[in-house]
Amino acid sequence: MPSPAKPPLAYDYVAFQQEQQQNPFPGSQLKNDLANLKKGIDQTIDALADVRRSDGALPNGKVTPDSLSPQVLALLRGDGPTGPTGPTGPSGPAGIGATGPSGVAGPVGATGPTGTAGATGPAGSTGPIGATGPIGATGPAGTNGSVGATGPIGATGPTGVTGAVGATGPTGVTGAVGATGVTGGVGATGATGPTGATGVGVSVLTTQGDVLYRDGTGPQRLGKGSPLQVLRQNSALTAPEWATAREVLTAARTYYVLTTGSDSNTGLVNNAGGAFLTVQKAIDVAASLDNSIYDITIQLGAGTYNLGNTGLVGKVCVGAGSVIIVGDETTPSNVILRVTGVAAGSVAGLKNTNVTTIYSVRGVRIESTATGTVFGLWPSGTSRIEFRNVDFGTGLLYQLFAVDGAVVGAIGNYSVSGNASRHIAVTGGAICRVQGMTVTFSNTLAFSSAFVTGDAGAIIFLNGNTWAGTAASVTGPRYIADTLAVISTGGAGSTYLPGNSTVTPTNGAVYV
Repeated sequence: MPSPAKPPLAYDYVAFQQEQQQNPFPGSQLKNDLANLKKGIDQTIDALADVRRSDGALPNGKVTPDSLSPQVLALLRGDGPTGPTGPTGPSGPAGIGATGPSGVAGPVGATGPTGTAGATGPAGSTGPIGATGPIGATGPAGTNGSVGATGPIGATGPTGVTGAVGATGPTGVTGAVGATGVTGGVGATGATGPTGATGVGVSVLTTQGDVLYRDGTGPQRLGKGSPLQVLRQNSALTAPEWATAREVLTAARTYYVLTTGSDSNTGLVNNAGGAFLTVQKAIDVAASLDNSIYDITIQLGAGTYNLGNTGLVGKVCVGAGSVIIVGDETTPSNVILRVTGVAAGSVAGLKNTNVTTIYSVRGVRIESTATGTVFGLWPSGTSRIEFRNVDFGTGLLYQLFAVDGAVVGAIGNYSVSGNASRHIAVTGGAICRVQGMTVTFSNTLAFSSAFVTGDAGAIIFLNGNTWAGTAASVTGPRYIADTLAVISTGGAGSTYLPGNSTVTPTNGAVYV
């Protein structure tokens, strides 16, 4: 839009008030001036909207290259300052062109007709103020009398006559312009001055993908990064830097682990030159990915995998997929996960602490030769571990242990071949589900504390199972329920679980 006009103030309200105090205020003139002020303000606001957004910043597209100074453009291109200009070469000889003859002057034009009437002269003086009418008589008590009428305003004097202005006559014809003389030759160009030195702190963008940024000394160059890297601030918040981004899966992925593999391999090929050596390496790599919606399978080859004195530690993965650890689902004893040495605290064949990613363990035997406290599958907090075709072997204190709201559950049949203090132990509001499964026992087994224990609000679902193999010879209490725990068997009776004795539930716990 064009620049806004300045609003005129055409009326002197103060003079009017001083001279004609008894007359009505000039409302129409005030209304007109206020309208002019509003129009000027509206135009100013509209003009500001052309160059300023509502948040105070310039609108996109308002600053273009031709808006920038040559120095700023040079800085963006990475140019150094311009060197001094070399000396000017000598001028060539001036061209000597003959001056053309002057054109003949045209005749003077005739005087034009008389112009229209001029503008109106100044206004005549204002007439005298009319007399104020008499004030009406006061009415009886309680009622106001009417106000007397205002006297008439004096008549305005006549307007003076303006004299007429004469019209300007037409311009005479201009004579022809003489021919231009021959231009002299151009002098030789002077030598170019040396290039100026590069400014301090200015780096040249040498490669496509480079980044130009400013640090404490001036503009700097950050070379382009590697594929899949992302740009981020350094820890000191003084400069950008490249960082490796998580790989995002677009399909399910399988990592292979072999007893002949190496943790320096990619894990993506099922042979000694491509597979990982340890299960923990495969878990760590899975946790470094963004699995999006896809599952990650860790496929274990036949053999015994010594887990050291820490066992396996599950980790949270980014995404909605699960981590599935699979050995031999037909013969789980062909793939053994074994904890060894002196246990580093309380450890497990797989321990997940507040791991929101679902882990599923299939087709393996879990056992321990370590001294110390070792559990089989141990989820806690927000963790959830599922299993099927797993054999719980020797050396485990509790074979299934869920605490503090975690969930452990069978999603298929499984077997038990080793003694333990407890087969299932659940506490702190955690949940265990073994429902409608066939659990096969081998060897003569004893569970010294109890086959199943629950306390502190634990919930254990055990209905519809078949206890096969040597289940009838299992010794130890069938269950212990304490402090509001619930052991649900679907009304199967007190002798339903493996064992040879029963214990009455205590402190509000129930066995049903």
